[in-house]
Amino acid sequence: MAAALTLAGTARAGGGPLAVVVLYNADVSAAVRVAELYRDTRQIPSRQLCGVSGLKESDATIDVSTFKTKIQAPLDNCIGALPHPERVDYVVLVRGLPYAVTLPTYGVALQAAIQVRHAKRASDGAELAGLGQPGNDSASVANPLYPMGSAPGSDYTIDNPFKSWYSAASRVTRAIDQPRAFHARNAPAMDGWAWANNLVIVSSLDGFDYTDATELVVRGSKSDGTFPKADLLCMKGADDARGARDPECEYTTRMLAAAGLGGAWVPTFDGKLSGRTLAGYMTGAADLREAIAGNTYVPGAIACNLTSFGAAIPNFACAADGGACPANENQTSFARFVRAGATGAHGTVLEPKNNVFPNAGTLLHYTFGYSMGESFLFNQRYLYWQSIYLGDPLAAPYAERPTVTLDVPREAPEGSLITARATHPAGIASIAIFEDGRLAAEAEDATVTHPIRRGVEVVLAVAIARDAPATRAGWPNPNQRPHPEIEGWRSARVKVSAAPPPGDGPADGGATDAASPASPGESGGCACGVTPARAEATWAAWVIGALSALAGARRSARRRGGR
Repeated sequence: MAAALTLAGTARAGGGPLAVVVLYNADVSAAVRVAELYRDTRQIPSRQLCGVSGLKESDATIDVSTFKTKIQAPLDNCIGALPHPERVDYVVLVRGLPYAVTLPTYGVALQAAIQVRHAKRASDGAELAGLGQPGNDSASVANPLYPMGSAPGSDYTIDNPFKSWYSAASRVTRAIDQPRAFHARNAPAMDGWAWANNLVIVSSLDGFDYTDATELVVRGSKSDGTFPKADLLCMKGADDARGARDPECEYTTRMLAAAGLGGAWVPTFDGKLSGRTLAGYMTGAADLREAIAGNTYVPGAIACNLTSFGAAIPNFACAADGGACPANENQTSFARFVRAGATGAHGTVLEPKNNVFPNAGTLLHYTFGYSMGESFLFNQRYLYWQSIYLGDPLAAPYAERPTVTLDVPREAPEGSLITARATHPAGIASIAIFEDGRLAAEAEDATVTHPIRRGVEVVLAVAIARDAPATRAGWPNPNQRPHPEIEGWRSARVKVSAAPPPGDGPADGGATDAASPASPGESGGCACGVTPARAEATWAAWVIGALSALAGARRSARRRGGR
C-alpha cells in the first residue's frame, strides 16, 4: 500500500534542488559537512555535490592556471556528468575555497569567474573567464539581465552625481512584466558576449567560520514563505561616494512603504543604528561596525554596505583563538551581517568603484517572490567583477510555494505507479517526476503518474506554480505581473524489486523519510575524484538544535554588551 509523503517545510521557491551544484573543498572536513547539510536541507541529489581537491584553505587568492585546473575543470566535469546539465542555474560555494583570482590585468572575485562559465567573445572566440579585465581596473562587462535605461528624474528626491548608475528600481515600478525566473539556458547574448548556458547564479555559505556557514543553511531554509513584516531599510550613506545609491534607495523604500511592504528610509547616517527589526538593510559606510549587531535580522534578511572592501580577504578570518572576528579588518567586514543574523549579504573583494553595487531594486524583486540569488542578479549592472554574495541563493521569504505530495511505497515492484500531486492558490503550471535526477514524467497539470523503473533509488517530484499578478499601491504602474515560477518539491527513497514484496505493503509499514538522502556513492555522486565522508544520520538535526542554542547565547551576549 502506497504512503503519501507530506513532509512540512520542504517546498521551495525561486529555483529548486535540480538547479543547484554545490562546490566545496573536499580536503576540508568542515566544508564537507556544510556541503552535506545543505544537500540534506534542500534535498539536492547527491551527484550534484562537487568536491574539489588540491587547494589549501590558506589559498585565498589563486592564479588563472590554478582556477582553470583546480576549480573550473572539475566543476565542468561535475555538471557534465549530470542527467540534465542544462538545468543547472546555481552554483553554491562552501567556505574553504579561494576568494579571488589574479588576472593578467587586475583581478576578479572567484564567484564572478565561476559565474561567467565559458562565455565567449563573439569577435574572436576568447573565453571571458581568465582574461585580463576588459576595462582594466573598472567594470565593463554588462549584465544582459540588468534592466538598462535611465530613471525618470521626477522619481528621485535626492540628487547626486552617481544617481544614473542606480536606476533599476524606477524601471521595476513602471514595468508591466517583471523578469522570468532565471534559467541559464535563456540568458541572451549582449555586447559581443554569448551567455546562453554560460551564466549562473553564484553564492557562498561562508562568514567568519564554519558555524556561520552552517547558520546560513538553516536560515535560508527557515525563511522560505515567511512573508516577513520587518523593515526593508535604506540608510543615507556616510559620505558622498558611499551614498551613490541613496537616490534610488530613498525611492525604493518609499515605493515599498506605499505598497504596505515595510519600506523605511533613514535620512541621516547613524553609525550606531540599533533596535531595528530588519528584512533588508542597505547603506554605505567605511565604518559600519557599531550599526550592525544591535539590530534584529529576520530569516531571509539581506544586506549590502556600499564600501570598497567589505569582502576583502582579511575580513573572513577570526583571530586564532576566535576572540576577535575578524582579526584584521579592512573597512567593515560584510561577514558581520552574517554573525548578527542576516541570511544574505553582498560585498566586494577588490576595489570596485562605486557604480557596481546591487541596485536597491533588489528589494523590490525580492518582495515579488524571486529568490535571493535572482533578486541580486537582476539588479547587478556588471559581471566578471568583484562581487561576493553570502547566503543560500534559493532563499525566498516572499514566495508562497506549491504543496506537493508524493505517493510512493518504500518497497515497490517494478512498474508500480508513482503519483505526484500539487496545489497552490494560483494553480499549478506543471509537475514532474524525476528518478535519480533523470526526468521520468511531466505534465502541464497538478497531477502526474509514472510506473517506476527497476534500480531507482530516489524519486523527486517538482511542481511549479502559475505566476500570479500583484498589486503595488502607489507605484507608477500598480498592476504588476511578476514571473518567479515558484517551485515546490518532495523526495523519497524507494527500493524497487522484480516482484511484489510479501504481504500487503512495505515490511516496516511506512514511507521513507525524504530528508534522508542517498550518499554520493549510492546515486553516482560527482566528487571529482574525491569521495567525501558521509554525514552521520543525526548530524543535521543535531546541528540545527545546536545552532538555535548558539543563536540564543549570542543574543544574550549582545544584550549584555558582548560581541
